[in-house]
Amino acid sequence: MLDMKIFEKLNSNLFILIIFTFFSIGTFLLILIEYNSFRNIELLMGGNKNLAIELSKSNHLREVERDLIWIESRIRAAIATDDTTHLEGIDSKTAEINIDLNLMKTGNSGAGEMAGINRLAEIAAKKQQTKNRLISEFNISRKMDNLSHISNPDARKTSNEISQLVGSITKERQILIGSLNDKIQQQLDRARTLGIGMTVFLIFCAFICCWFIINKMRFQNKLILQLDESERKSRESARAKENFMANMSHEIRTPLNSILGFTNLLAIELLPPKPAEFVNNIQKAGENLLSIINDILDLSKIQAGMVRIEQRPFSVRGLLDSIRTLFQIKLNEKQLYLKINIHDSIPDTLLGDATRLTQILVNLIGNGIKFTEKGGLKINLSISELKMAHVSLEFEITDTGIGIEEGKIAYIFDRFRQAEDSTTRTYGGTGLGLAIVKDLVELQSGKIDVVSVEGSGTSFFVTIPYLIASEQLNTYIKVEQPDIQDYAEGNLRLLVIDDNRMNQDLMRHLLEHWKLKFDIAGDARSGISLLEDGDYEMILMDIQMPGMDGYEATRYIRKQLHSKIPIVAMTAHAMAGEREKCLSLGMDEYLSKPINEEQLLKMIKRFSPIKPENLATFNAVESFVEASTPLYHAYSVIDLGYMKEISKGNMDYEKKVTAQFLEVIPNSLKLMNRCVTSRTWDELASLAHEMRSSLYIMGMGSKTEGYITVLETSFVEKDIKKSLVQLENLCRIAMIEAADFYMSLS
Repeated sequence: MLDMKIFEKLNSNLFILIIFTFFSIGTFLLILIEYNSFRNIELLMGGNKNLAIELSKSNHLREVERDLIWIESRIRAAIATDDTTHLEGIDSKTAEINIDLNLMKTGNSGAGEMAGINRLAEIAAKKQQTKNRLISEFNISRKMDNLSHISNPDARKTSNEISQLVGSITKERQILIGSLNDKIQQQLDRARTLGIGMTVFLIFCAFICCWFIINKMRFQNKLILQLDESERKSRESARAKENFMANMSHEIRTPLNSILGFTNLLAIELLPPKPAEFVNNIQKAGENLLSIINDILDLSKIQAGMVRIEQRPFSVRGLLDSIRTLFQIKLNEKQLYLKINIHDSIPDTLLGDATRLTQILVNLIGNGIKFTEKGGLKINLSISELKMAHVSLEFEITDTGIGIEEGKIAYIFDRFRQAEDSTTRTYGGTGLGLAIVKDLVELQSGKIDVVSVEGSGTSFFVTIPYLIASEQLNTYIKVEQPDIQDYAEGNLRLLVIDDNRMNQDLMRHLLEHWKLKFDIAGDARSGISLLEDGDYEMILMDIQMPGMDGYEATRYIRKQLHSKIPIVAMTAHAMAGEREKCLSLGMDEYLSKPINEEQLLKMIKRFSPIKPENLATFNAVESFVEASTPLYHAYSVIDLGYMKEISKGNMDYEKKVTAQFLEVIPNSLKLMNRCVTSRTWDELASLAHEMRSSLYIMGMGSKTEGYITVLETSFVEKDIKKSLVQLENLCRIAMIEAADFYMSLS
């Protein structure tokens, strides 16, 4: 490849040199032709000027001959008639003759020609003398008897001499004019020959240049075809690489999911301390291996150019809140803090790729948590540049971890490189995380820098440009919340839209306990009908429902009903980015299932325009909720803490929910097995999602999350079957434990 690039560079330089050479030669030839033409024109003009002079001399000679003959004839007439009037004009003619003879002396004149001219001048002078003498004689004798002049043979001899002189001069002049003509013709021939030669040579050079350019273009086209073919092969290679990575990841993930699944099953068993430690180590190693596979897949996608940056509205504050939720468990495990400071001037809703930003921040925060044992992390978000609708955000992620040695900072963004060789052994990882982060930042026209002091922590500075959305989602506005301490019965009316019976009973129990008025709809269309007929202050909307889902229902309420009623989403998908999606589609907030009582109370306080009438009851409810913590862990699979927290000791509610669990779970598993047999994956995903709420209420959310996610999102039959088997095994134990709990209530 390097040799090819060098060859192309040399070839390009040679092409430029040849074109410049042809241009220089062509320019020189044009200048030479122009100079030759100018010189020949000057020579021709000079020759023509000389020729014109010579022709003018010939005219003067003829005029001299004519004037001398005229003078001679006037003298003869004056003598014959003794009339002096015939002598008038001779002086002027003589003067003209002298002028013409003087003009004939200029230019190219030979010796014979000059002698003839001088002789003609003498004859003209004699004629003038004769005229003067005749005048004198006439003045004395009143007659001109000079008949001897008329009959004098010398006079005739003079006339013949004039003719001879004119003839000899004319003959000599014809020779001279012929010579001039020959010279001019030679110059014309030479100029024509030189012009034709230069023109032919110029045409030849132009032909050579055109031939070279055409040949070069053919060669370039050939190279382009070769490059196209090479690019096609490269794309095929990248596609093959991508397919290989996808297949390999699938082949690796399949047994890895089994390892993690059975490890989870072992983790819930009552094992001796030593085997329990082994199981815990196996689980951590499996999770690390899964993280490595994900990093390699991300890297391969970036290298293959398969990563596309999207431009969609998202909430900055909501995204950071989701990320905080994502890392809360790890932070609690290591007893670390995570402080997020967002400058008030930052607009909440931007246009950009929230998924890639989430991936960047998750990598950096995950790194910070991994290398920090004491203290915690701080995230400062500020504006580095603001121009019209463009804003560049600067994320500063600072940890109090082990830091990076100064000499190693320059290499931390290199692939498969970490600050120390011992880092991989101590903390794990492949050294791909920061390389992926840098690639993702640069794909968004951003930049990333790092400042670190060994032993004192590390700060990453990420700057990414975004567009400010024209329509803000108006979320996370810092306003003083009303201190709602009690709801007088009838002051607030809520609409709950949820298709899951256990969720319906949960919401019914909570809202009745708080003495709030509400209606419950089992699907979105029924909820919209209730909204059209009734007057509600708030909607609690489930996302995944058969027929019309929560997203579509929200769009209908906003677009068709033109209602601005607060809508709070309720979904089991507690993933980063899900909240932003809900907000961008018109919802006002987001609650993840299972519903946390304290969070629900805060939502009601935030969005409900209530004027409290009594102040005692709600105070007690809120204080009880904040103080309550789940303390029930008597069973190995189900966890009754959440149910006990919600029930507030209401055994009827606990009994009802447990009975529904015993009824719903076997039926759902049966339907899911039918879906696997018929390969109806969409219906299977819907059933799995519906089962989430039931499992969460019974405290099985964390144990079944992986299996439910596979059933909801995967299309690989082998993975689906394994996850369903593992889910059935857990549910079988859960059914026994739930039945035991139900019997204890009875």
